[in-house]
Order: sequence, then C-alpha cells, then structure tokens
Amino acid sequence: MKRWSWFLGAVAVGLFIGCGTSSDSSPDGSGGSAKGGSGGSGATGGKGGSSGDASVDGGSGGESGSAGVSGGWPTGGSGGGGTGGSSETGGVGGSTQPDASPDVNFEYDAPVTEASLEDACVDETAAAKPVPLDIYFMLDASTSMSIPAGSGAQGDCNVAPPFSPSVNSRWCNAVNAVAGYVSDSSVAGNRAAIGYFKHYTSHNCNGSGYDTPMVALGTLSGGYTGHAKVIVEQAYGGLNWAYPFSNTPTGGALNGLVKFTAANKTPGRVIIGILITDGAPNECESSDSGLRNIAQTHFNNTGIHTFMVGIEGSAFQRLEAWASYTGAIKHDDTNDACGNCNNCECHHYNVGKGNPAVFIEALKKIQKSVLSCTFQVPEPSQGVLDPDLVRVDYFPNGQPPPIELPRVNSAGDCSGPGWYYDNPTNPTTVNLCPDSCSTIQADSHAEIKIRIACQAS
Repeated sequence: MKRWSWFLGAVAVGLFIGCGTSSDSSPDGSGGSAKGGSGGSGATGGKGGSSGDASVDGGSGGESGSAGVSGGWPTGGSGGGGTGGSSETGGVGGSTQPDASPDVNFEYDAPVTEASLEDACVDETAAAKPVPLDIYFMLDASTSMSIPAGSGAQGDCNVAPPFSPSVNSRWCNAVNAVAGYVSDSSVAGNRAAIGYFKHYTSHNCNGSGYDTPMVALGTLSGGYTGHAKVIVEQAYGGLNWAYPFSNTPTGGALNGLVKFTAANKTPGRVIIGILITDGAPNECESSDSGLRNIAQTHFNNTGIHTFMVGIEGSAFQRLEAWASYTGAIKHDDTNDACGNCNNCECHHYNVGKGNPAVFIEALKKIQKSVLSCTFQVPEPSQGVLDPDLVRVDYFPNGQPPPIELPRVNSAGDCSGPGWYYDNPTNPTTVNLCPDSCSTIQADSHAEIKIRIACQAS
C-alpha cells in the first residue's frame, strides 16, 4: 500500500523560508446535523459538531468536519478535519523561521493529525542537510600563464593567507585564488582535488595522466588547515615554486577531468570539474566542436557539470562555445563576468587578471549555482521510498498556482524545464535541469516543493 509523506524543498537566493503562523478558524458545528468547520489558510482545523441530544431535538451526531485548507505554501501546513460528534482539531501550521543559509534550506514533514501519523511514512520534521560538493580543479600551466611577469617566470607566488601573490602573473593569481577558495569557511565539508595541464611526455590526449590529480580528493575543513594546506604545500612540488611552461593540451586535460569526475561520483554528493585557462588550445583536441562534445557527452551520460573559467586574454567566445553544453548554469554579466559581451548572459566565467578576490567570488557562484538546484533525497524513517511517485512543483515568485516540472530520465534528456535523479533506481539527489535551474535562480523569491510518496515496508 502506498502512503504519502511530504518533503518540502525551498530554493531561494537571499530570502527567508519557513512555514507561516497559524490562526484559529471558527468552528461551525452545532447540535445534531452540523458539520465541523474547515481550517483556514495555515490554520487550526475547525472542530467537529457535537452530538445532538435526541430527547430534545432528535439530532444525530454531527458530520465530520472538512479538512483544514492548506496554508498557502510554504507559509503553513494543512489543517486536518474535525471528527463528527467530537472535538478533533486540525493540524497547526508552522511558525515563520528565517533561513540561515542563502543557498538552500528545506524541511520535510507530515500533518500532525492522528490519522496522518498512521499513514505517514515520514512522521518527523527535520532540517535537511545541504548536498556536499566535490571539485576537481584543472589549471592551465602553459607558458602564457606567466604573463605579464614574462615567459617561464619563476618565483615564490606567496601562496599563503592573505593570498596576495608577490609575482604578478596569471599563474600566481590563479593558484592563490584556488588556495583562498579551498581555505574559505564556506567550503567546510566539501572535497577538492587539483591537477594541471601542460605538455607531459607521460600524459596522453585521451586523458591518461591528466585523470590523476597532483593532489588527490580530500575533505576541506573550512580554513587554511588540513587538506587546504596540503594542496598548497604538495601540489606540483609546492604551488609557491611551481611555474608554467609548455603548450596548451586542453583536449587531454578535459578528457582527464571527465575520467576523474566520472570515477569519483559519490552517492549523496555532487562532483563537478572546473577548467581554468587563459587562451586557445594548441595541442590535442583543439576545435570548439571537439572540446564541446567531450564535455557535453560527459554531462549527458553522467549529469556531471563542467565549468570554464577564463583569465584576461582568453578567447571568451570559445569558452562559451564549450561551456554552453556542459550543464553550466547561465548567469549575467555583472562585473564583466562574461568578458566584454555588453551585458549579455553566459555560461563561462571571466575573472579578469585573476585577482584572487574576484576569482574566489566566481568559484563561490559556481558552487551556489550547483547546490541551489540539487536536493538531497531523505530516507524515510518508515516505509520504502518509491522513486516513481515524486512530484516537483515550482512556485513563481513564491506564489501559487505552482508549475509542475516534468521528470526526465537523465541529464542528457534535459531539453527544457524538468528534473532528474542522480540514480533512477536508487536516488540520492533530485537535480533540476539547467533550464529550470536558470529560471529559478533568476527568480529571487522562487520556491520548490517536492512531495515524495513511499511504500509501506
């Protein structure tokens, strides 16, 4: 027998999320034949009519009160109905709570009437945990990354807090930015690995060699300790003294990034790849169509996003050609984030000269764009999750009526609005298609409601 519980997800960019306060509706039951009152919006359900006195008015027990009206989601829960001839009260809407996280916050619960507790597969209320993020950084280590310091420039990049490089090069700016990001308090619990791409005799254009990072995937503590410090001190013999020098084998690096992220996809987590470069490829696959196909096939087959980050001097039109089909979410041109496109929208990121503060902000936007469109599927405390009985509703501007988003089989089937599981038979996350994700992120009051049915065990 299938029984319904609720799982509520709210996606918002800088808004408060919660359940509205309740107000009592007047019971309309009277002697004998009267019905119980209906609950108001987010209100306590009306009481059922009390039994009539047969010796006085010959009345019979009152009819059951109708169920309380749903409380204008997400401002209140549904009121339950009063029981005829008794004084059952309906479920009470929750109180408004400010969202502590501007990215994602959601709850799941069931109405708290006696009948609903019998039918609910999940009868508790709990704050859901955000989906943790894993990143494979792939940095361009070609000769042009030494600009403007000069070809093959060497020297201490001063990779340490406050992450202000002493050598003025794209390379030093980039590695300081990555070091600053992995040391930021906002990334605690995420994992990161780092690799570089330039010509190596031991690496191949099919990705072999590039799929093995210089520093393996490890958990970040949210400070310049632990794995963040390992990235700085061990990557490529130490980021402080590493220097760029070679051709730009972008195709090999992208194939390696694809292999690594696919091999390290973990249930209940999200993994992405970030390619950081400053110019056009000149080794391995170098055509726009070929590079796009590598990233697009990866997204279609695995649902894994690949992001392109360009530094001053990049061919931004080419980066956009690669990024448009990688699952990257479209964003605006604030602070020239798209690279000289006159207030356009784009899928890649421009970080200018590679200033660490600008770079870190771009990486945070990438993190937010992924996590605000990914929801963790809770395990019912009772019953078994039925993946085929899930509904995802989008409330434009946070107001009804909702728009139901269609489910598609995989990321590769996203051709418009919709959502898909990370694993259709054993799902751990609900993921919005890029089109729906872009729409919701552009709506500052957007809300998502996800209802999950489950089967009794």
